[in-house]
Amino acid sequence: MNGADIGWMIVATGMVLLMTPALAFFYGGLVRSKNALNTMMMSFASLAVVGVLWALGGYSLAFASGNAVIGGIRHVLLNAVDLDAKGAIPHVLFMAYQGTFAVITAALVSGAIVERMRFSAYLVFIGLWSVVVYAPVAHWVWGGGWLSTRGILDFAGGTVVHVNAGVAALVAALVLGPRRDHGRQAFLPHNVPLVLLGTGLLWFGWLGFNGGTPRGRGLGRRRARRGGLLERRGRDSGSVRGRRRPMKIITAIIRPEKLADVLEALFKADVRGLSISRAQGHGGEIVQVTNYRGTTAKMELHEKVRLDIGVSEPFVNVTVQVLMKAARTGEVDVDAVTPPMIEGSV
Repeated sequence: MNGADIGWMIVATGMVLLMTPALAFFYGGLVRSKNALNTMMMSFASLAVVGVLWALGGYSLAFASGNAVIGGIRHVLLNAVDLDAKGAIPHVLFMAYQGTFAVITAALVSGAIVERMRFSAYLVFIGLWSVVVYAPVAHWVWGGGWLSTRGILDFAGGTVVHVNAGVAALVAALVLGPRRDHGRQAFLPHNVPLVLLGTGLLWFGWLGFNGGTPRGRGLGRRRARRGGLLERRGRDSGSVRGRRRPMKIITAIIRPEKLADVLEALFKADVRGLSISRAQGHGGEIVQVTNYRGTTAKMELHEKVRLDIGVSEPFVNVTVQVLMKAARTGEVDVDAVTPPMIEGSV
């Protein structure tokens, strides 16, 4: 962690948080004047309802270690969410940044039900939806769930935010049905300047929405470091009097919930050229009976993720060290890293 990363992520969190009031202006200007207050308060209410529920348990269900479908309860009531590092930033800042995504996603759904749902019913709906739907989907993609183990990468909410909110909005609109005056009366926006103001603020907030997703890894320093690595790699693995130095493929078998941490560590180390695939195993053959500490046990298959990374020979040790540090779980017979030789570089 460093001050530049933390400072940028604080700014990015504020920018994404600003998108929810911006959405209130945008939606509020599009509806009829008699429904403007109700529509705008739907967005602002998401800040209160979803924000509190995210801290109480939503964050834990999304990002705590659990199974392929839902996270655990380790971080309920923000337990163990402190100033310790979570990737490149403090854990509590990571939680707050992800919370702004949960808030705006719930607010997005309100655009499909304006003028057709009581405010009290809407509060109950977004509260339940943020816990029952948003948190599990965030876990599937960002928290080591079943989608992430299949190689799904969501850089800035395309799946967790936009697809998730779009499906919820469609279902809500179909359940509620059309407005009473639909087809008989024109529904014109009552305040176009409010719409333009909301649009401008949303554009501004997207800079934090997308730019903050890499968790503020210090772009300038990364480019400088990447330049040095590329220069050294050119000398070490490039053609020397018509000869090519051999490459190596490093194969790592890791737990699905460690995939995000491993990818982040590799990205920070400027390691590129990797593939992700599913793997199952235990370190022994299936149905093999073995003795462990005097107890007879039968091998079972466990869901794993396999990473194949191609690097030049001088960078094998560095890459292996990064993998071992990021993927280590502290349990026996869980993580494995092997560097087989490949003759003939590409």
